Amino acid sequence: MSEVEQVRPDAVVASRPETEREGQAPDIGAVDQRPGLLALLPPHDSTIPLRARAIRQLSQQHGNRYVARQLEPRARPGTIEVTQVGGPAGVVAREGGGGASAVTPVVSPAVYTVSGKTLAEAYESIQAYAASHDGEAGSVKWNPKWSLPLDDDGKVKSASITVTIKKTMPSWPGAAKLSKKAKAEWDRAFGELNAHENEHVKKFTEGAAALGATTVVGLSNDAANAALTTAVDNANTASAGIDPFTTILDIDADKPTPKAETNVEEESLDMAYY
Repeated sequence: MSEVEQVRPDAVVASRPETEREGQAPDIGAVDQRPGLLALLPPHDSTIPLRARAIRQLSQQHGNRYVARQLEPRARPGTIEVTQVGGPAGVVAREGGGGASAVTPVVSPAVYTVSGKTLAEAYESIQAYAASHDGEAGSVKWNPKWSLPLDDDGKVKSASITVTIKKTMPSWPGAAKLSKKAKAEWDRAFGELNAHENEHVKKFTEGAAALGATTVVGLSNDAANAALTTAVDNANTASAGIDPFTTILDIDADKPTPKAETNVEEESLDMAYY
């Protein structure tokens, strides 16, 4: 049993391009293919006057924004920066050079407490919890998010993707005091439920990998959101495909086995006969 928390484009955080422009810059991609004045004048005491003159010249010709880009450190084409973010924020993958990047989700386990001393009482406690949680004794939810900074042309220049997965299972302290037979029955039913929820975790982990493999750099904001949302929808469909699921708990497993009834009358007659 599992519930999917979908992310739609309206829930996605995407930065907007700045509208102010200081002059119309030339085709930056074409300019960057050849060494510029600043590249030929590395920072050094002897080049300070020449660099200052070159900066003024480039600013007059192409605007301050172009100069600022020329002064920024350049990443190597195709490199990927992956930043580990602690806590529930998960793992952020930053996409560079238009290539795919790995997204490793953070799986957060959660439990709810089951009350009762017998299997029957534990079953009623689980049913009460499920009644207010979409009828589910266990659940797995994922929360994929992304941020898509845009360049001056309104194209995605990088992507930061975060995926968290929350798995909720029952926890019954009273199980430790059950008889051997009853404990075995609880462990069996719990194991079946746990295995099923782990399948949901697997589907969403595969969904996170699909998000990381979706190239969005160079696309428009709408196209990038659509591509990532498709990956989310595919994972949701795969997860829903393994439901519904039900495991049976034998609530009579902790009851003593009734002794075989003895027909006293027949026994007496037999004894009298012999």
